[in-house]
Amino acid sequence: MMKYLLTVLALSLSLAALANDDASPSVTLAYGDVETFRDFEYAGRSEKKTAPTFTRELTQFFSRVAPRYLSDHTLEITFTDIDLAGEIQPWRSFSNPDIRFVKSIYPPRAEFSYVLRGPDGEIAAQGDTKLVDLAFNFGVHARASSEPFYYEQEMLREWLREDISPLVKTPGDSSQ
Repeated sequence: MMKYLLTVLALSLSLAALANDDASPSVTLAYGDVETFRDFEYAGRSEKKTAPTFTRELTQFFSRVAPRYLSDHTLEITFTDIDLAGEIQPWRSFSNPDIRFVKSIYPPRAEFSYVLRGPDGEIAAQGDTKLVDLAFNFGVHARASSEPFYYEQEMLREWLREDISPLVKTPGDSSQ
């Protein structure tokens, strides 16, 4: 019997153009075998059916925030594991067993590799990252959001701001 093949759902995401006609930043998302992800089910959908919804939401997210952090660079992200914020606890609601209960003991987590490319296409940075936001439901970002994948997006925004943005800055650039 064949084992699961490593399924890569490469979904290229072109982001909204900047206000001028310069090249816009872009983010490409891909996934490893989503069926092995720790907790990647959303609204009663399987992992495979969650991936397109997750990608759509991240496309909208990156179109809003990537220009601020990427400038004219491109970013390729390949998710190898995702654990969505909260936990599905079917025993709490027999009439709706797919409700995700969000508590501080169930933080969002993501593992991925990334490649940051400069405007010339050359690799500016690359690596493997493991993110976990233990304070996801405290402070400014804590809110009862009906927005899908809100906590995961905020975790990625923080990663872009802290880890990627400094790599994109050019000498003498004080705009960020």
